[in-house]
Formats: sequence, C-alpha cells, structure tokens
Amino acid sequence: MLFKFSDNRNTMKPKQTRKPVPQDDVAGMVERVSFHNDETGLSVLRVKVQGKRDLVTVVGNVADVSAGEWVTAQGVWVQDREHGLQLKTDFIKTSPPNMAGGHRKVSGQRAHQRDRAGLCKKAR
Repeated sequence: MLFKFSDNRNTMKPKQTRKPVPQDDVAGMVERVSFHNDETGLSVLRVKVQGKRDLVTVVGNVADVSAGEWVTAQGVWVQDREHGLQLKTDFIKTSPPNMAGGHRKVSGQRAHQRDRAGLCKKAR
C-alpha cells in the first residue's frame, strides 16, 4: 500500500490506486444494429459470438455497420443497470460477410439482388 503525506497534517493517507481492467476480444457476426448515430458513430450491436449461447451486446464507435457484417471488437465488460452486460469497446473493426467462410447472413435486399444475378445462393 502506498501512503501520501498531507502537507497540512502529520497523518498518512492511503493513496488510491486502480487495478488495470483486462481487455477482452470478441469476434462474430452482427445479428442486429440496435442503435447507430450517423454523426458520432456511436453504435449498439447485437453480435453472435462463437461459443456464446446468447447474443453479445457490443457498444462503441464505428462509422458504418449493418446486419450480416463480421466485427472484431476489443474492450472491457461493463454491467449496465438498465441494459445488462455489455462490451464497451475501444476498437471495432468491420468486414463484409465472407460467403466462402460461412458468414452468410446479409440483408434480404442484397441477398435477393445477388441471387438474381447468379452470384450466390440465397441466404438462409
């Protein structure tokens, strides 16, 4: 424990030190964009992460994101009183769905257009 001497008194006060919060990484497919602010980029995403039964809530800034995109995020877990457990991120990277890799969910309109053009099978 570290102590700090006060200039006014001859007493010792313990100095408050914070433990570093461990960062966590998640990667998965965006199932739903619950909120996105175009001006600030603030987004609330519901992400399907492999190995997790339920969708994971990811909160952070990202310029543009839509359902079906693959995201990689890094941040800390926060228990919000109103919304529950969330990953509050410092970093979110998005990439388009990879048809060859099995990330097949795309928005209905894009899937329909691609199917009509013969570029891919209809997303299920």
